Amino acid sequence: MATKEKIPGRGMLLTSFGWIAILLSYFGTFALGLILPYMCEEMGLDSVSLGSSLSSLAFLVKVIVYIPLAMFAARANPKYFLAIVYIMLGGSLILHGLANNVTGLYVGRIMMAAAGSGIMAPLALVKTNWIPKSRLGGLNGIENAVGTVGQYFALSVTVPLIGILGSWRSVLAIFGGIGIIIGVLWIVLFKENEAVGKIVPAQKKPFFQPIGEALKHRSVWLLGIGWPGTTLVWIAITTFWPTYAAEDLGISLEVSGVLLGLIPVGSIIGSLTAPKLADMIGVDKLMLWPWGLILPVTYFLPLVISNVPLIAVCFFIAGYGAYAFVPVAMTHVYKLPGISPAAIGGGISFILTLTSLGGTLAGVLVKALYGSLGLAGALKVCCLSPLLWFATTIFLPEYGRKAMAKKAAEEAAQ
Repeated sequence: MATKEKIPGRGMLLTSFGWIAILLSYFGTFALGLILPYMCEEMGLDSVSLGSSLSSLAFLVKVIVYIPLAMFAARANPKYFLAIVYIMLGGSLILHGLANNVTGLYVGRIMMAAAGSGIMAPLALVKTNWIPKSRLGGLNGIENAVGTVGQYFALSVTVPLIGILGSWRSVLAIFGGIGIIIGVLWIVLFKENEAVGKIVPAQKKPFFQPIGEALKHRSVWLLGIGWPGTTLVWIAITTFWPTYAAEDLGISLEVSGVLLGLIPVGSIIGSLTAPKLADMIGVDKLMLWPWGLILPVTYFLPLVISNVPLIAVCFFIAGYGAYAFVPVAMTHVYKLPGISPAAIGGGISFILTLTSLGGTLAGVLVKALYGSLGLAGALKVCCLSPLLWFATTIFLPEYGRKAMAKKAAEEAAQ
């Protein structure tokens, strides 16, 4: 058995800084559902209107800035680009916590969404500079799990932390401070891998060249079109289910937080195990399209049952499926034939742009259907959205272990 290539310590350290920032971004996004009742009570606002507008606003910002930030990152020095992103992310959480009106909440949300959108593309460039390609699948699984840790913190620790600290504002301030510290440490410890070369190779190419190269690959389109279907229901449930559970099921926010916390628990396990399972099976697509059929069921059941243990099982499976496909799908982009490092970042940003569109539509759709169907009815409609993931990923080319071994054997025989 071949020995796996070693990941340099510096590369692992830099990647870890990016992971902490991803954790903070996810925390800020998913704490909203549990902080929402506190904000509304304090400011005298309507939870459905404020929740849908803040959620949609954040994802709309991501739709707008993902690709431009990725193209800029392909030309900028990541030492300073990511430092600014990390400090801005921390500052946005602090600003969000200092807000005394809706305008302040909007400004903090916009900053947080913009900063979170600026992490993945430059981090992909840093990884291609430091991480051996053979280790990217497992590393992407860990990276994906880190995001769900942030989601877990948001859903299961936010309410207890508010109880301990006495305010939702203090919780956001603490996590924001961590972001600023990470930004400062990044500037001090950043270094390029001289053995590989400079991270930014596209300085003299047209600004949108990386995204143009990425869009020549059909897989980027299929992943980008299908992925929003999984995001829409995910955001809708995590944002509005606590309100529905409290009003219709009589489940407290503390219990709702624990139940929704099982989504990221399942996601962490899915992120870590899916790449290994895909490698064992040898067929990557079996970790992709089936979840488009399973997720609608696991999100729908907690809207029609009140049994807490069964809801817990549903949310765990939903969390596993919502993230099991992510590291496999992301690694699929790295495997595309002949794709350059800059185009990998561009492709990922294109996919995440459309993914964020699903998050944007979640709040819009819930608000649009709320008047005629009620909150439960609106959320039930959202449960159909993962079918789009099935309809697109079933047509992806196969780059799993068995397909690659077959291709190598055919090339050797020629």
